[in-house]
Amino acid sequence: MSVGPLDDRLLQARDVAALLNVSPRWVKDKTRQGVLPVVRLGRFPRYRRSSILAWIADEERGGVADFGRRSSTK
Repeated sequence: MSVGPLDDRLLQARDVAALLNVSPRWVKDKTRQGVLPVVRLGRFPRYRRSSILAWIADEERGGVADFGRRSSTK
């Protein structure tokens, strides 16, 4: 499936929440945990629609891809 430029726009947390049928709080929590793929524009997190769809597909396969998750060791 090809994604056109308008289909791959950057989304806000509320848009991702609607796409996933979860609360915006859940999206923000998972973003802070490094679970969701995110684009940072300064302090504003944005989400590429194609990355969120890829994350969903990965979760269906067992969650094996690494989308830049933060390491638990510092």
